[in-house]
Amino acid sequence: MAQTQAAGQIRPWRVRNYVKDTLGIEPYLEVAEPVYVHEAEQYTPRLPPVRVGLKIQADWTPSLSGELEYYRVFDQDKLARFESKTDGHDMLNLGATYHGTLGMGEYDLFIKANNLLNQSIYAHQTHLPYQPQMGRSVSLGATYRF
Repeated sequence: MAQTQAAGQIRPWRVRNYVKDTLGIEPYLEVAEPVYVHEAEQYTPRLPPVRVGLKIQADWTPSLSGELEYYRVFDQDKLARFESKTDGHDMLNLGATYHGTLGMGEYDLFIKANNLLNQSIYAHQTHLPYQPQMGRSVSLGATYRF
């Protein structure tokens, strides 16, 4: 097996290709693509951190529903080159929706509150992990389907 010895950092060739012609001859061909030990031990860029959570949805009446969501995003310290560690956070979201009919259509009125704990959130998997995400927010809205 062919190897390249550049300061002992290169493993045997990663890709092997066997070419078989119509005469049944199998010439052996090695592709010159070494795997560097240093690169093989690195993490993938923008690797999302571990996330664990719970979401509860409830229909209190045929017209009124709600949801409660909590999740924990852990610190991301498995870094690729040129990345910085991002801290974890807790997220608590709450929402309620009223569903009704009006004329020939249906409508929803909703209220949603996100990041009720108002924690600083940095998303490691984005291209701008040092840019903080939105803090506490409340949204009111309506939809009408006809």
